[in-house]
Amino acid sequence: MKVAKDLKSKLGVVHVLDAQSASAGTKKTALVDTAGVTGVMFIVNLGAYTAGTGTGVTAKLVEGDTTADTDLTDVASADYLIDSGTLCTDGNDDSNTKRFCYIGSKRYVGLNIVVTTGSTSALVSADAIIAYPTQEPIASKSATART
Repeated sequence: MKVAKDLKSKLGVVHVLDAQSASAGTKKTALVDTAGVTGVMFIVNLGAYTAGTGTGVTAKLVEGDTTADTDLTDVASADYLIDSGTLCTDGNDDSNTKRFCYIGSKRYVGLNIVVTTGSTSALVSADAIIAYPTQEPIASKSATART
């Protein structure tokens, strides 16, 4: 007999970046408040990418104890597990999904997605999966705006 697993009580999804065409520069996701959960994983979706020579799209986790954008710092390498910080290096390896798992201890965590200067556009969106609630069922969470 197969036993069904109740993921609804253990996992939640927080939408942190609307799907958009991002030109050169940094796109900052909303933040995830880690209060009440002990696991956070960001899912970044990269669609079509119009690239110039030697351009690419990268992402990095940022963390802080407040929502103030100026207080957020890059997450130390010991506090994350990632597929790769590089989403793509040119228009030939676009249309993919990457995972960024946060294992740090700060209250707020988000992503900075960087589209290099030579590009014209990259289609990106991001969600966060929250898990391992301190009390089940997991509470619904909304993205927290950076201040």
